[in-house]
Amino acid sequence: LIPFWLGIPRQSWLRATCKMKGLSLLLLCLSARAVEIQIGDLLLVHVPMNTSEPLFNAIQAVGDATLRWLESQGHTIQAPDTVFHVALVVDGGRLVEAVESGVRTKIVEDWLAGQPAGTRVFHGRVLNVTHAERAAAAKFALSKVGMPYAELYQPPDHGPESYYCSSLVDYSYRKALKSDLVFARKEFPLIFVPQKFWQEYFRENLHTTVPDFNGSNPTLLLHSERVQYW
Repeated sequence: LIPFWLGIPRQSWLRATCKMKGLSLLLLCLSARAVEIQIGDLLLVHVPMNTSEPLFNAIQAVGDATLRWLESQGHTIQAPDTVFHVALVVDGGRLVEAVESGVRTKIVEDWLAGQPAGTRVFHGRVLNVTHAERAAAAKFALSKVGMPYAELYQPPDHGPESYYCSSLVDYSYRKALKSDLVFARKEFPLIFVPQKFWQEYFRENLHTTVPDFNGSNPTLLLHSERVQYW
């Protein structure tokens, strides 16, 4: 089992209406208006949760705790949006994402059509970067297709190279911008709350303790000062 906020398989798909334009542009309807998707953009999702399930409540608690961490760092939260997964738009109307089966590509149109009913899709754009830097981030992400999923949310240089959804996006832009910090002012210690739930989750499902790494999560990227989202 892999927590949904970092990319477990999706079910109960909802068909979304999209139109392809050329090889690298996609117009999709978000928030009742057309938004042009560009190379290097982020697509982030908040999937409806079953609040009777402890896992879903724990996932939401992680997102809420991330917002509080950002506020503790002096970041102003404009809206309390949280998300569970993030993908990076590359070329040819495709995206790259890290999911349970590993890093893969998907056609954006198909990916949107595969979201559960009631899903909120956010479109994020990394600010103050050039087209060449966006393209470099996309190229890095594409070069990682086939890499395994980082089940313990470890950095890619910790053991065999692997990625979870937000680490793939984070390290793609770190490489493109030649910077160790892109989406936060300081290193982000991964948050797992409520602690008791996650201790039991990792022990029962992965036979290990709660990870103790710096990293990222989708909500952190959504609210980064380097990202504008709709």
